[in-house]
Amino acid sequence: MELIINKHSIMKKYLWIFAFAAVLLAGCKKEPQAETQSFNIDSTSIVLTDGEAGTKDIAIRSGNVTPAVSSDSDWLTAEITARVLTITYTRNDSGAERSGILTITPGKLDAVQVTVTQPAYVAPAPPSEDDLKVGDVTED
Repeated sequence: MELIINKHSIMKKYLWIFAFAAVLLAGCKKEPQAETQSFNIDSTSIVLTDGEAGTKDIAIRSGNVTPAVSSDSDWLTAEITARVLTITYTRNDSGAERSGILTITPGKLDAVQVTVTQPAYVAPAPPSEDDLKVGDVTED
C-alpha cells in the first residue's frame, strides 16, 4: 500500500511541475516587435564635375522604409529605390554655378536634404590648325 501512495505522490509532484511550467510558458508570449525604420545616404552634398547634362547614382540604405524624393529645381530631378538615389540634371547654360535641393522623405523618419551643385557649362575649345589629325605624320 505504501508503494502505491508513493507512486501517487510522485505523480502529483509531476503534475504540479507540469502545471507550473505551463503557466510560466503562457506568460512568456513574445510581444510583436515594432518594425525598425532606418535610412542612410552616402552624401548630402553633391558637387558635379561639369556643366553638362547627365545622371549620377548615390548609394543609400533604407530598412523597412519606402523613401520618396522631390526637387526644388526644374533642372534637377531624381528617382529613388531602397538602395539608390539617381539624380538627373540638364546642361547649365546660365553662365554661373547653380544649386538645387532634393528632399528625401524616408517614411516616418525626418526628411533629409541633399544639395546638388553644378558648375556653369564651358564649351570645349574648337580644334586649332596645330592640332594633330588622323593620318598626320609625327616625328616619332
